[in-house]
Amino acid sequence: MWIMRQRDRRETQCKLGEVTMRQPVIGITIGVGTDDTMYAMRTQYVDATEEFDGIPLLLPCKHRESCASARRYADCVHGVLLGGGPDVDPTYFGEEPLRGHRRIDPARDAFELELARIAFLKGVPVLGICRGIQVMNIADGGDIYQDIYNQTDSRLAHEQDAPRSHPTHSVEVCENTGLAHTTGAAVLHVNSYHHQAVRSLGTSFVLAGIAKDGVTEAIESSRGNYALGVQWHPEHMLGNDACSRAIFSSFIEAAARFGLGRSR
Repeated sequence: MWIMRQRDRRETQCKLGEVTMRQPVIGITIGVGTDDTMYAMRTQYVDATEEFDGIPLLLPCKHRESCASARRYADCVHGVLLGGGPDVDPTYFGEEPLRGHRRIDPARDAFELELARIAFLKGVPVLGICRGIQVMNIADGGDIYQDIYNQTDSRLAHEQDAPRSHPTHSVEVCENTGLAHTTGAAVLHVNSYHHQAVRSLGTSFVLAGIAKDGVTEAIESSRGNYALGVQWHPEHMLGNDACSRAIFSSFIEAAARFGLGRSR
């Protein structure tokens, strides 16, 4: 058995503290794959976090320990990244499943919703991507369209048949928002892989971006804490889009500031 001497342990803890203050720990949620014996996520979330000097920590969900796990993880991270994935169970916003609703991951739903609520309460910075924006909104009392093609008049293609790095439609950025300040843009050109979208905003969110067909594409906190949700996938566009880089950079910077404040 390897045993660390007390002096070595203190030195290691000190060095780890210095690293996490400069490089915030970003909790990235992962869901159960199609085979329920494995977890699955896209590697680009990790790549994007590391590119901007964040330390990725993968957060697995568990069926019986969702709430307890979420509370433990919220105390270990400086930022939370809620990524894409399957549909959210509509019972969380008081609806029966409608035609067009697709596969759900019950353990991930329970875990991410609890984690989002705790993060909002503690002021932990949150970035939600695709499914993540929907989870953020539901956790704050809002709801979503179960299927925009059946529940809206949109004719815009929100599930593109193009490479993930290629933008296919525009998003109008709302004036005087954090997203406008971060990107410096009035219009963004984004990729799109979703059939659900935010409908009624949660109590602490404001609209930050909207598609030409009226579908909500971005929301952000109105309470001063960093909580940004985007319906597209900036992690796939870092190589060719300055605005996508600005979004990730702002998130990691917010997490670093939060980590510094927590360490004092």
